[in-house]
Order: sequence, then C-alpha cells, then structure tokens
Amino acid sequence: MLHAFLQARLEHQPAKYIWLMGESACRAVLEDRPYEASLGLAFNLDSLATLAVVLPSLADMLLQPALKARTWAAIRSHALR
Repeated sequence: MLHAFLQARLEHQPAKYIWLMGESACRAVLEDRPYEASLGLAFNLDSLATLAVVLPSLADMLLQPALKARTWAAIRSHALR
C-alpha cells in the first residue's frame, strides 16, 4: 500500500530524494535493509525513480542530539550530488 501511495505521489510531483526517517519508515520501504547500517546512506528505488535516504527519526534525534550532526552531514552530502 505504501509503495502504491509513493508511486502515485512521485508521478504527480517527482522528487530526487525521499527521506526515510526512523526505523519504521526504513523497514516499510527497504524491507531487507538493516536500519542501523543504513543510516545516512541513499538507496536507488528504481520502481519509484528516486533515491531513498535513511535518516534517524525526529524522536531519536531529540533523545540522542549527536544524531543531528550525522543527519545534516548525510543530507548535505546527498544534496550536493
């Protein structure tokens, strides 16, 4: 269901990246990827013609402020491509 929603949304309004914020979002879109090892990485979603960047959730960043720097670094590195 989520894949169909994203596909319809991206057809209407294409995006270069989607941010998967938190473990639940990562699991829902990238079923076979381990969340912790995927943080900060981008994965090509051929079926959606976009890249998915795995980021910590806002709640995780509030609980672990050190994740903020890591998150901004990941966003900057992908935005410059």
